[in-house]
Amino acid sequence: MLSGLLYGASPIDLIPDIIPLLGWSDDVAVLLTAGVIALRLLRRRHQAMKASTKAGTLPS
Repeated sequence: MLSGLLYGASPIDLIPDIIPLLGWSDDVAVLLTAGVIALRLLRRRHQAMKASTKAGTLPS
């Protein structure tokens, strides 16, 4: 996830940003993928915490 954010902020791209729209498409794809991964990780963590509070234990 961090690498996706760093890629979005980096001036080095797979497709140069000079090319209109196409140059930004790789940035958007990487950032969206990082966002989806982050949401999945947060959901799993939330579900684990929810299940552990029902069981009376804290997740590690």
